[in-house]
Amino acid sequence: MKYSIIGASLISLSMLTGCNLNDLSNAEAVKSDVTFSAVSLDKKHGLVGNLIITKEGNHWVKSQPLPANNSGWSGETVNINKNHAIIADAHNQSAKIFSLNTYTQEWELGADLYEPNLYGFGESVYIDNHIALVGVPFSNQVISYKNMNGYWEENERVTPNLADDAYFGGSIDFQNGYLFVGAKTIDKVFIYKQEIEGFELIQTIDHFDAAALGGKQFGWSLDAQGDQLAIAAYRDWSTPDQSARGGKVHLYNKEGTSWVLKQAVTAFEVNEQSGEAVNIDGYNFGHNLALNDTNLLVGDDGLKQIFQFKLSESDVWQATRVITPALDRTDNFGYFIDINNNYLLTGGSSPTLFGPQVPKATVEGRVLDANGFPIYRASVSGFLDNLITDETGTFTTQQAISWQGSLEVTSGAASQTVELSPLLEDKTLADIQLDVIPQHMIIGGISGIPRSVNIDLLVSGEDEPITTRSGRFRTNLPNGWQGEIRPTSDIYTFVPESFSSNGLTSTQSISFQATLKN
Repeated sequence: MKYSIIGASLISLSMLTGCNLNDLSNAEAVKSDVTFSAVSLDKKHGLVGNLIITKEGNHWVKSQPLPANNSGWSGETVNINKNHAIIADAHNQSAKIFSLNTYTQEWELGADLYEPNLYGFGESVYIDNHIALVGVPFSNQVISYKNMNGYWEENERVTPNLADDAYFGGSIDFQNGYLFVGAKTIDKVFIYKQEIEGFELIQTIDHFDAAALGGKQFGWSLDAQGDQLAIAAYRDWSTPDQSARGGKVHLYNKEGTSWVLKQAVTAFEVNEQSGEAVNIDGYNFGHNLALNDTNLLVGDDGLKQIFQFKLSESDVWQATRVITPALDRTDNFGYFIDINNNYLLTGGSSPTLFGPQVPKATVEGRVLDANGFPIYRASVSGFLDNLITDETGTFTTQQAISWQGSLEVTSGAASQTVELSPLLEDKTLADIQLDVIPQHMIIGGISGIPRSVNIDLLVSGEDEPITTRSGRFRTNLPNGWQGEIRPTSDIYTFVPESFSSNGLTSTQSISFQATLKN
């Protein structure tokens, strides 16, 4: 699986402050139980839908699936921060909080939040050791919960007096005692300071060009870190008459007690002749973004790209490179993203973890059934991505040196656990034999005969023939079956004369053409 990273030489990375996210050439697929996974990344843990991943040494491993559903219209329905995680199921007005038991190293349910009368409860979430925040944009609310020694108690509801469709709470962040809340349909972001008596509004940021045509979606996504604030407006049109799409991310710095606009960035491409970055019209530029240290990554799931900007020594955000997915992993690429230190995590239907290259070893194995025949499409889980065996029953993967853990090999109702000691070099596992004989369906038809005529088909190893009904037939045969299926008739010949297999591994669809004998 290859990913392309374009434009890494646009500017010298050594000229930029900070050195993280310089190498994103290692891309690993991540498999979760959620169809469209939102993502969140911390230094030691990540959240992909309902799946916890954990960093061990120089690599990441699949840690624990959590008993929670993840759904919503935004890319901000999960958050993980140190030893706490929150997963929202906004389509069902619920969210669950989990905490890491540092003794057992298991994530345990700490709170099950449910607001049946608040449609969209959980469209955006945030959590840390002390506070959890849940956005309810269809009700213009942000609800805060306080950690009371492991018990999460509702603390406050931030409910400004806005138009019903303001979508206040569609995006939120909390940093250093400040709460940032987006209201995309009115193109505003509200900043609150946490005081003893509650959250106090200290600043309202309007889109810088209030006279421009509306619907810019300013505040659809936002991220804050330290004195920096990034706010996306993915419908910030590049022409006043909206004849060309745009999308901008507006960047603010805290000066005194206020955040001041410093710069806006757009999608870009690399000029092949000059090697310089040239601004282009985005499609959904800013559908999601992530700010970390001196890096800003902006997703555009319309262009299916992620754009990286780095902060220069002169405090200017400069276009650095464009990240595009492999052809088989383009769905929703750019809609769900997060970054931390040297890693970029993308979500959607094909979650992927990008990071620096690490030494790897090849792991290979073969899965057999109870009769010793190879099993096609057996599942091998335990790595970040699930593996599927090929027609020879074989799976192959490359994993980081020192990777260790358990693999669960499954086919139908049969499974087996395989323990892997730390990888030091390429490893071929002993054959994994499951106590199962998979059955494969054979379906087919015979054309050229009246629907009322039934034809018998002789099957090797079977005492009774199978008989067509209205020209169609089907049967189940065991994995590894060898032989032929031959239609018989006194008045018809058939092309082909038979179907044969030297070792059946999967469902087969076959057909015959009948012709009356002379």
